[in-house]
Amino acid sequence: MSENVPVIKCEDQELPVPTEWRKPLADIVECLASGEFSKLSSLPAVTLEGGWGWQAIETYIRDYGCKLTSLPEESWRTSIYLWMPSGGYWEVLVDLFTVEEGPSDLALFVRAHPSEGSYIFQIMSVHVE
Repeated sequence: MSENVPVIKCEDQELPVPTEWRKPLADIVECLASGEFSKLSSLPAVTLEGGWGWQAIETYIRDYGCKLTSLPEESWRTSIYLWMPSGGYWEVLVDLFTVEEGPSDLALFVRAHPSEGSYIFQIMSVHVE
């Protein structure tokens, strides 16, 4: 079992994704990898940035040309987060994997907002890094 990585507010250094965020982030990626993009809206504590919709994410992933896969444990070695004090949230980049490539150039960009002892995960984009 990997060590517990706590949530901290550090604006000076990118840190490994906290342990308690990994399951909800993996659930988001599972929806993306399965192609069931509409299920994203049913995940607890998940929202989408702006009005560009789930279809934009779906189009971007399909245009990438490789099939996303569930997150392996390896993803947490390179995925990071950073506290943004001016916005009161953390920016999170989760490195995505594909069937064809393994580690890919795709990343999930999420903002994690503190919310009554928990967190709201706001999907900002899926893009090439």
